[in-house]
Amino acid sequence: LPDPGMLPDSPFYFLKSWAEDVGTLFTFGDVAKCERLVNLAEKRLGEAKALLEKGKPEVAEKALARYQEQLNSALSKAQEAKGKGLDTDEVLTKVSEATLKHQAVLADVYERVPEQAKPAIQRAIEAGMRGYEEALKAISGQKREEILKKTEDKRRDVEKRLEDLRKKGVPIPTIPVPEKIEQPIPTPPGTQKLTTPGRP
Repeated sequence: LPDPGMLPDSPFYFLKSWAEDVGTLFTFGDVAKCERLVNLAEKRLGEAKALLEKGKPEVAEKALARYQEQLNSALSKAQEAKGKGLDTDEVLTKVSEATLKHQAVLADVYERVPEQAKPAIQRAIEAGMRGYEEALKAISGQKREEILKKTEDKRRDVEKRLEDLRKKGVPIPTIPVPEKIEQPIPTPPGTQKLTTPGRP
């Protein structure tokens, strides 16, 4: 993860937020805005990790919520761009690779944080899964196959880390099987079905 810089527990953090919002406002084009929002979401994740390491889970939870918001906004911008006929494969590749990395980071952090912070991390993991799934769905067939081949080892590593958490009773859904990404994803016993907010 990138160096998060100033953290939300700083009294001057509002200046960082303001500068980021202005930067986003003056980022033109759905593809460019999507890429910027993914980068910002990654910063929020870095902030949350740093705050958890400082023993500030309450502030970290807010950063994780913001991570989910910015990731969802990035996906929305990518969908808008694709709807306009723009080439989104490159930016969606970045989204898929980033969200896979995010899941690995969150899985590592999960067991080292207080109980009160674990639900927020679990929600962030599921948001990363949705981001990964939706990005792959939107990428053209040939490019998708290239990404799957490139990230196969990483995907297996992340799934192993998540499976270790499931064995300890953490209700985390499985990463969608990319080769069958268009098919309904079976939910193993004892895990939660991965759904997108607003959908059944």
